Amino acid sequence: MPGAWVEAAEEQPRWGVPEQRDEPRHARDRDRDFARLPERAEQRFELDRPLREARDAFEKSYFEFHLAKEGGSMTRVAEKTGLERTHLYRKLKQLGVDLSRNKRGGP
Repeated sequence: MPGAWVEAAEEQPRWGVPEQRDEPRHARDRDRDFARLPERAEQRFELDRPLREARDAFEKSYFEFHLAKEGGSMTRVAEKTGLERTHLYRKLKQLGVDLSRNKRGGP
């Protein structure tokens, strides 16, 4: 049966050929790093303060979560949060989010 032989040949290891993946390496790294995050990120916010301060605290936490989840990729964070990248940079600066710690290879 030629079909059986083909199936068996596909199961044989391919020596010297790197394993093929459906997704790029950075996506696998991002997924591995995201797996280290708690399954459910819980935050507690002090509600006994002005609305602007409470909203800023929430937004800062929200963007820090997405930056960690996306491995510091501003493009992916902008896509996930529905903001344009230029507006995202302005917003993060306004909130005082430290961008240097979210980039790959950073502290």
